[in-house]
Amino acid sequence: MNTLALITAFTALTLFSGSGYAQSSNVIPYFHRQGHDIIDPEGKQFQIKGVNVSCWLYQENYVLGGAQTAQKQTAARLSGLIGEQAYYQYLKNMMDSFLRADDIRLMKSIGVNCVRIGFDAVLFNRDSTRQWFFNSIDRLLPVFREQNIAVLLIMMVPPKATDNLWCTGYVKGDTLLWDATDAKQKTIDMWGQIAAHYRDERMILGYDLLGEPAINPKREKELIDLYVEISTAIRREDPNHMIVYEGNNYAIDLDVLSAHDQLLDKNGCYSFHLYSWFGLKMEKHLPKFMKNARLSNRPVFCGE
Repeated sequence: MNTLALITAFTALTLFSGSGYAQSSNVIPYFHRQGHDIIDPEGKQFQIKGVNVSCWLYQENYVLGGAQTAQKQTAARLSGLIGEQAYYQYLKNMMDSFLRADDIRLMKSIGVNCVRIGFDAVLFNRDSTRQWFFNSIDRLLPVFREQNIAVLLIMMVPPKATDNLWCTGYVKGDTLLWDATDAKQKTIDMWGQIAAHYRDERMILGYDLLGEPAINPKREKELIDLYVEISTAIRREDPNHMIVYEGNNYAIDLDVLSAHDQLLDKNGCYSFHLYSWFGLKMEKHLPKFMKNARLSNRPVFCGE
């Protein structure tokens, strides 16, 4: 991956916190929540200065410069052109070579301390691709440790889309995750597998459960219910790492989280997204996000 592509491919993350510094009296050797702060494995407050890695473990055509189409559409077309075996070899080659040790060192040189890595649930449909997923991250963990860069895992594309945009895998006519019981269970099971694999890894910042969920506000308690089920599956395997909850309405509305905060995992934080070209103004929305964080006494950060 060249330097220019690396710098332009990512969007900064910023943690908003009410205090300037925090030191945990009983050091927990993992990133964790302490009130409205994130605390690192050394017991110090952790201010996220991060980047997003798109197109490595899922193909986001919008970022690659193509049409606003879901990955599965591109996969089907490419597989039809070159054959299924060649397509899977291409996928493996992408996963093996898209992100390299030098890229991570470059991130460190520009001040990055956290990498948010998105992935597609389709990788868990086959034993081979599931192993590619874990191998892709595991081979770079020594470099993340060397550079002291935390890793945040996010399921960008669940088994069924969480909204009606291409970025979570939606194709016109698809059933959404909220109406697909089997897909919900797959989502829960996948996070359990991921948590079991990374339960002892100190460089994992946490698990960002769903990218940009958007469910009818009249049904948004169903989002909380699914978050609770996923969190329970994670905690069966991993008592250590933070869980990240994105708000409703494409991660813009955190009210549903603060309204049901008592149901969410205590070692968790909130995440919002804010895209100015959709008419969203930071000066308007930031006070709302801060209010949600204060109400729940949790960390909150901008994921995109």
